[in-house]
Amino acid sequence: MLLPLGVNSDQNHVTTTWARHAMSDLGLYEAILFHAGVHLDTLHGRPRSRTTLYHQGKVIRLLNERLASTEGATSDFTIAMVGMTAGSGVCLSTSVKNGTDS
Repeated sequence: MLLPLGVNSDQNHVTTTWARHAMSDLGLYEAILFHAGVHLDTLHGRPRSRTTLYHQGKVIRLLNERLASTEGATSDFTIAMVGMTAGSGVCLSTSVKNGTDS
């Protein structure tokens, strides 16, 4: 549950530095949404939802754009995007191995 800034600030994940950066960068935000979608689809034993596939497409497009540029390819946000996308691949391979992916 997201709380307004300042409310129970020690328990409010939005106030953490990592969360603020994640929400300030579209690519990293999309990578997190994709990873969450993969996790939820796997948890519920369902095939990839349209929403998950939408976020996957956005992440791939944004990563391709960043990797093609000289400035964005090595940014911390791009590296974090790759990490989140790789983590999603771990979820995907686990679900296929366990027979929960259609």
